[in-house]
Amino acid sequence: MLPSLPVADSVAPAHVMERAIRRVGLLADGWMSDNTPVTRFRERWQLIRQVAREAGRSLESMESSLHLMVNINDDRSTAFEESVKFLQTYYSPAMTREYIESWLAYGPPTAVVDKIAAYVQAGCTTPILRFASWDQKGQLARAVADVMPAALALRRPA
Repeated sequence: MLPSLPVADSVAPAHVMERAIRRVGLLADGWMSDNTPVTRFRERWQLIRQVAREAGRSLESMESSLHLMVNINDDRSTAFEESVKFLQTYYSPAMTREYIESWLAYGPPTAVVDKIAAYVQAGCTTPILRFASWDQKGQLARAVADVMPAALALRRPA
């Protein structure tokens, strides 16, 4: 039996979160999350890896991914406002601005790369970017030209 895991607060009750983390560590080849603060992402990924290590599993092939909303615009305020309108239209008007802001990498390319970099430093092996904009093609072109070169150069800590 593995020791009790210190699971940080979340939307799910602690015992549910602990079971999910154990299941990933014991059975899965990876973990995917979204709208998880960087600190919590790091804590949970470390716990998953701890469970896997204590179960004698190899950590080499384990992946961690994060689904991150993105809006690239040199005007940070414009990027945020467009994202709010887009996400509230796509999902629900009930999505709060605070919830959206925590899920969103937005503003100039450097701001977007900085948010991606924080997750990579926390152990994310595969950031998954989804554009929170009606101009999907424009966002993709901007991401390929202005974000991806820097994002692809990011390295996880050893």
